[in-house]
Amino acid sequence: MIRRTCVILLLLVPAIALAQTKPATSSLRTYETRYYTIYTDLGRDGAREAEVRMTRMADEYRQRTRDFSGELRGKLPFYLFRNEADYHAAGGTPNTAGEYDPNAGRLMTFAGGEQANLATWYTVQHEGFHQFADQVIGRGMPIAVNEGLAEYFGEALFTGDSFVAGVIPPWRLKRVRASFEGKKFMSLRELLSLSHKEWNKALSQDNYDQVWMLVQYMVHGDDGAYRDSFAAFIRDISTGRPWDAEWQPRFGDIDAFETKWRSYWTNLPDDPTADLYVETTLRTLTSFLARATARRQRFDSLEAFASATEKGELKSSESDWLPASLINDAFKRAATFQTTGASFAIVSDAPRPPRIVYTPKQGSQMVGRFTLKGSRVEGVTVER
Repeated sequence: MIRRTCVILLLLVPAIALAQTKPATSSLRTYETRYYTIYTDLGRDGAREAEVRMTRMADEYRQRTRDFSGELRGKLPFYLFRNEADYHAAGGTPNTAGEYDPNAGRLMTFAGGEQANLATWYTVQHEGFHQFADQVIGRGMPIAVNEGLAEYFGEALFTGDSFVAGVIPPWRLKRVRASFEGKKFMSLRELLSLSHKEWNKALSQDNYDQVWMLVQYMVHGDDGAYRDSFAAFIRDISTGRPWDAEWQPRFGDIDAFETKWRSYWTNLPDDPTADLYVETTLRTLTSFLARATARRQRFDSLEAFASATEKGELKSSESDWLPASLINDAFKRAATFQTTGASFAIVSDAPRPPRIVYTPKQGSQMVGRFTLKGSRVEGVTVER
């Protein structure tokens, strides 16, 4: 099934048309954040989750694209509707779960309830990158690169204080392998040569998978060997230079590169980024532990921490709030890891702040640490 995302609009329309298609905001509350102006009819917790996620999301875009993007000037408009019908009434394209319209400059989606689910946030992270790229990178990227980066950010996992990017979901890898066996992927040369019109004319899950696979490989494949060249490649083609003229100096013959790319994907283990899922879990648990510590709440064990979470007794500052669903999901993932013989433990040795240590049955430990600035969390890190 193709994830319902938008067809990027290409036609330029007069300013009067933009005014006519701007969503009515009379029933929406407005929230000003660091990077976005959020318009939503969700309740306070739903709106607060959007505020936190969107700020961290833009931070992730900026950090990951700093070598080839410019500065974000002005706040970006984001419309988050409770109901799908209201999203469509406001101009949302039929059969989409969200979209970025570059002509109006707006990002739109719907939650399908009082709080958005993970599928909605996947769409926001994907479409939000198109909005960000339009503002700070430019429209010169080939559609394959633009969509590939959007898919890459769509898969990133939110931890409360950051995102963990570069994950390869096992279910998606399984689908990729089936597509390889079915010879459903086009050549990389054909993929990169697609125009926006050609992409939109034949939307397919295989195309979305393939552009994601290309970006994933460019950023993380072969121990990051292509990361710097990929950043330079994007920087140059974003100015309108032909992609094929910029490819050869950085990556060599594209057919030879494709052979390496295919070999990489076909030889991956079944769960190649299991460590990133552990890191996501550890970062999330540590983010909540940090907030509780800031409110002078102490735990002697992870079990006590989990019990307070289950009872709704976990403390945090109103100004540093995170959605409870985030830590509930983290504890579920932690329980899954523990079935493999791994363990999570809170270690306290005053006067140092408490930390969470992950110990696998085999392999190296990971340690989740945090720093506070007054009553707010200043940073969360995971050491390996």
